[in-house]
Order: sequence, then structure tokens, then C-alpha cells
Amino acid sequence: MNWGPAREETLPQLVRFLSDREWGCVTFSSRLVNGGTLTLPARRDNRISVCRSDGTDSICGAVLHTGHGFYYPVFHPDDGAASELWISELRKALRLSTSRVHSIMGVKRDVAALESLVPRIASHQIEYYLMVETRNTQTTSSTLPAGLEFRRATPRDAGNLFPLQRAYELEEVLLPGDRFDAETCMYHLGQNLAEQIIYVAEIDGYPVAKAGTNARGFGFDQIGGVFTRPEYRGRGIGAAIMTRLMRMLASERKQCCLFVKIQNAPAIAMYRRLGYVVRDEFRITYY
Repeated sequence: MNWGPAREETLPQLVRFLSDREWGCVTFSSRLVNGGTLTLPARRDNRISVCRSDGTDSICGAVLHTGHGFYYPVFHPDDGAASELWISELRKALRLSTSRVHSIMGVKRDVAALESLVPRIASHQIEYYLMVETRNTQTTSSTLPAGLEFRRATPRDAGNLFPLQRAYELEEVLLPGDRFDAETCMYHLGQNLAEQIIYVAEIDGYPVAKAGTNARGFGFDQIGGVFTRPEYRGRGIGAAIMTRLMRMLASERKQCCLFVKIQNAPAIAMYRRLGYVVRDEFRITYY
């Protein structure tokens, strides 16, 4: 097996490899989608290493890595960390002994295999369930609050949605010991509003919940940033806004997947009611 940089001539094989398991790697596959065209990302922003079986053009492993130290591994279940040669060649390809590693994200077994090559101790590991829509979507019968309205948000909503995004990041994203950065939060919010599909629920113009995509791949879209203000929870708003988002994505013939913290029982129960099932375990490791 041979690890090396992905090239345009290997793009069809890479797309085929990722498509077979895209429910677990939309963050990766979305980097190959540029305005509806499939292409390798600019190397200054993202690099992709691929492993090809000896004597064939088929790909059996791929790792997306950025200049900021973010890594997303996708390995064939039959290969993984089973071969010492495979591990040795991957270590050389990624130069992990000298490279800066900030975080590793992906299906848990793939992340664990890559962790074994990093000569550092992780600072945080967050465990999730990876859930996939089964198309057996169910709607809830909860009585929604009076005056509640749903709509798709636009970049002009950034200022109004900032407090909601801030509350979400403080509760779900910020790691222990980290400081909330308002400027970075606002920048990424504006970027997501421009590039992703985000729905907002409002009462008299006041945002109380949101849900949207955070990565758009070949046939799957990944949903993230689902959040309802604490005082409005338990009233069916989260399920209602998710239903509208999923209908929108279904109209584009996209399937949905998401990852949710394993201890978040209320969210897991809601997703199950909406027709999602646990497909695998997911992990984000920080250094």
C-alpha cells in the first residue's frame, strides 16, 4: 500500500471511496464540492493524502489535513491500523512527529487509529453518536407557542442571530478553559449564513431556536448547530424547525446525518422521533 498526495487524476477514485461511507465524513467530502463542481481544494487551505492498494487504482484510505492542524481520517474498515507497514507509511505521509496537530475528527475507530500516531497527549476527547436519517420521518404533536414563525435565515440576520449563536457555543462548543471569542463567532456565523442552509424560529422577531447544515457533501448534508433557548425547550420547537430543514434538504434530494453528544439524551430522543438511527460512534480529539 502506498500513501501519497491526492491528485486530480485520482479524484474520481477518491469521490467513489468517500461516497461509499459519506454518512460518516461529510465534513471531508464537502471540501471537494466547489459551486456544484467536484474538484480538489486549493493546497494552501487543505491537503489530502490517499492510500492506494498496490497494483490498483482503488483507494483504501484518505486523510484531510489543513494548515491549522485539523485532521479528518477516513479508513477502510478492513485496513485501519492492522498493518505495521500501513501505519509506518501513513506516519511518513503526514509527518505527524513534526506537524502541528490541533484536532482530529471523524468516525471513532478512524480517529483512534490516527491518535496512535500523534506523539502528544490529547487535552480533550468529545464522544458522540453519529446518526443518519432513515426517511421514516415523524412529526411531533406538541402544541407550539403562539406567534411562532419559521423562516430561512440570510446573512442580513447575523446581528440578530448572534446572541443565539453565542448561547449555543457557550453550551455546546466551548471547551473547558477556553475563552469565548465574539469576533470569531460573528465571522463564522456570517460565513455559515452565506454558505449553508439555516432556519430560525422566531416569536415577534425574537430568535428562539435555530437549525442548519454545517457541511454539504455529494449526497449527504450534515446538520449542526441545532439549539433552542432553555426557556423554550420541551415545547416541540426543536423538532418543528428540524422538520422544516429536512423537508428543504429532501427537496434537493439530499440525505441528512448529524453527530450528537452521547450524554445529550433529550436531543437523541428527538432525533429518533424524527427518524434518525445511530449508525456509528464519532469522536473529536483536541490537542
